[in-house]
Amino acid sequence: MATFESLYLNFSDSIIAENSTIAVNTVIEENQKTINEIYFSTISKGIYTFDSAQTAEIYAIAVQCPIAGGKAVPVARGLYRLINDTLVFDDTSDCQEASPRLSKNGETLTNSFIYPNPSSVQASLRYKLPNDIDGWFMVYNIIGNELLRLSISAKNSERIFNCEHFSEGLYIYKILSKGKLVSFGKFSIIR
Repeated sequence: MATFESLYLNFSDSIIAENSTIAVNTVIEENQKTINEIYFSTISKGIYTFDSAQTAEIYAIAVQCPIAGGKAVPVARGLYRLINDTLVFDDTSDCQEASPRLSKNGETLTNSFIYPNPSSVQASLRYKLPNDIDGWFMVYNIIGNELLRLSISAKNSERIFNCEHFSEGLYIYKILSKGKLVSFGKFSIIR
């Protein structure tokens, strides 16, 4: 006869399997899927520690603006408190980065963001280009040297890029279309 614990563990495994089949199209859905997988492979099984990959994924979601990152953000913050209970999240700053900004000449800049942030090997840029005109995505180190330049299509809203050759640290990115600044932001690399 199966014990309650073995039934519960099998239930967690079936939820993990079901979760892995869910197709995601947005950052909010990706965040929820990631947090579900971590939760059901650890906490629901009585495991209260995380490996380095899980820790990085939890942190990357926890530092997002809850408006842009969805309901998984506060859950990730709760999980991250099991790792580091001294970290304070600043939604004013985090959410300001995720909201529209004005350029020096008063034009509205479009939203863009990179996830996971921080990244390690590969990251995704989510963006929207105005007027369906293709553009450029450029990454700079903290002293302003251009490290990466990729074309981005107005027909898409996401571009995956390789960042395994970047050193650990903070990076700045900008998006140009027709020679004008469309968006900018920052992201970090951790190993």
